[in-house]
Amino acid sequence: MNKKPASSIAPSSFWKTQADAAAWLAGIYRQLQNTIGTGNWSDWGEIRSDNMDVSGSGVNTDLLYNTIGANDAGTSWQSLYTTISYCNYGIKYYPQMIAENRDGGATLYTGYLGQCYALRALMYFYGLRVWGTMPIINIPIETIDQPNLYPQAPADSIKMQIQADINTALQYISTDKTNKYYINQAGVYALQTDFYMWIQDYQDAIAASLKCEAASGCTLVTNPTDWKNIFLNPAASTETIFNLYWNATEYGSGAGYATRFGRSDGTNNYQPKAGTVANPGPFLDLFLRRDTSNHNFNNYCDGRFWNCFDTVAYGNGAAANTYYLAYTAASCGKMIPWDVTQKSINTASKSLGKFVYPATALCNVMMPIYRFADILLLRAEAYNRTGDTTDAMQIVNNIRFRTGYTTTTNTASFNTAVLRSQYSAQAELSAKYGSPSGDSLTRSIERIILHERQLELFCEGKRWFDLCRIGHLDANAADGYYYLHERMDPLLTGQAKRTPFIQGNNMGRVFFPVNSNALNANGLLKQNPAYAN
Repeated sequence: MNKKPASSIAPSSFWKTQADAAAWLAGIYRQLQNTIGTGNWSDWGEIRSDNMDVSGSGVNTDLLYNTIGANDAGTSWQSLYTTISYCNYGIKYYPQMIAENRDGGATLYTGYLGQCYALRALMYFYGLRVWGTMPIINIPIETIDQPNLYPQAPADSIKMQIQADINTALQYISTDKTNKYYINQAGVYALQTDFYMWIQDYQDAIAASLKCEAASGCTLVTNPTDWKNIFLNPAASTETIFNLYWNATEYGSGAGYATRFGRSDGTNNYQPKAGTVANPGPFLDLFLRRDTSNHNFNNYCDGRFWNCFDTVAYGNGAAANTYYLAYTAASCGKMIPWDVTQKSINTASKSLGKFVYPATALCNVMMPIYRFADILLLRAEAYNRTGDTTDAMQIVNNIRFRTGYTTTTNTASFNTAVLRSQYSAQAELSAKYGSPSGDSLTRSIERIILHERQLELFCEGKRWFDLCRIGHLDANAADGYYYLHERMDPLLTGQAKRTPFIQGNNMGRVFFPVNSNALNANGLLKQNPAYAN
């Protein structure tokens, strides 16, 4: 890395008062907004997956087609390291304020210190999943004569760093769970659950998820309206753990959600991948979860559909087994409120009106970083991997039931037309890349859980990491990343200007390249092998 000092303010003139301490913490979250909220949240965790397709102007087809290169601006990790740098300052100077109890605020500073460790762990966790290897920088760069060039650390070292930061965060972090926009103990346990799942430590993931549940006090909502309020009013929801707050007036511009997924002053970059029963997109199952005696859009029994897609504007009588999501796919209204004056003329409509998409510069969204359903479904995946299929399936049922879809899932549900159509064509790939344990039942249940995560967490920056997490191997061996193979290679193989992951060294394209500006500034960095030529 080649870093300039993060601040021109001398340490001796700062870190004096409670106001100083609070201002620095606010600056960390302001920078976190810049790192995640402007577009990386979706670009890193969503756009590359089977969820998305081209919609309008400004689209980065390199993300969709797996053709990204080192000159793409989206591959820069500069903002991520700025957040790490701000955390490093807090980790250095908050302990002094604690020791001296400056302004009588030692308890506050202790909580701030815990947040610094937690957010640094979150940044390294993103870096590990996006680039594979990265430099570890754990001291603030305060003078121009400090060493500021660092080589990439091995993946195992980054994992150790993340784990150490999580463990230290838990020593200091506040247990207060009232503010959903600052990471607290429950948020750290959520991060720990996610991390353990990434490294396939399933027993510890289960333990961390249970601690997260206890620390958060979360309970599942009981109806589709309250499910929608997870995103519209997270501060009052029983399912939220840690959200990224964004107010366009305070920030000076809108969140990246509008540009990526839904805005009123232009065409958003991406849209949910649509399809037909014969050639299904990922949301066919959600579309089909309706009252089969009346195929109108207003009769969906799974509220996640009409809470995400505009069934008022596109609600005129869909025929049975016809996938009409193509008409509503231009935008996703998951985090967007309704205009209740524009209800459907159909009095049976469950929707509260058309979605009110914001102008790009006025997008206010509270993006979930971790929420209860995410953690529960990770636990279900871990249960399945450790042989507890009963509890795994019960979690899936609980997630479904709360949004109105009361069809019980079981091992037989893997044979439904939806899942069969999605996976039967990949039988050859399944045979080649195998299952986590060689047990077809485990594999079938795993697919059910991953499918439910896809429906539940759509547009929340999770799907790409889910695809990579199942069966991944850090060395990019030919028998790794089997779920990524199954879902993405059929979409990429044989299409012009698209690069599948299945072909030799292309497996390295699971990770981003190191941006060329970073390589030019720091001779100690090495390019990821798939992009070296």
